[in-house]
Amino acid sequence: MRVQTTQRHCTVPERVVKRAEERLHRLERFEPRLSSADLVFTEERKGRFAEAVLSIDGADRVFAKGEGPEFRAAVDVMLDRLS
Repeated sequence: MRVQTTQRHCTVPERVVKRAEERLHRLERFEPRLSSADLVFTEERKGRFAEAVLSIDGADRVFAKGEGPEFRAAVDVMLDRLS
């Protein structure tokens, strides 16, 4: 699975990005047809956000968004919703 990461108006620590990518790869055990994932990190006044759009061969795309005081917490919320 190909994972593309985008950071909007922020700098995300490399360890958080790597952890998010690793956890996205684990989702392949639930859906082996996953072909790609677009991961977007955004920082705004309200908080920090992590969004993912998963492309599945032969099916609709799956979208999830997480919010938290830190990027790691936002990633955890997003991945819980995807699971």
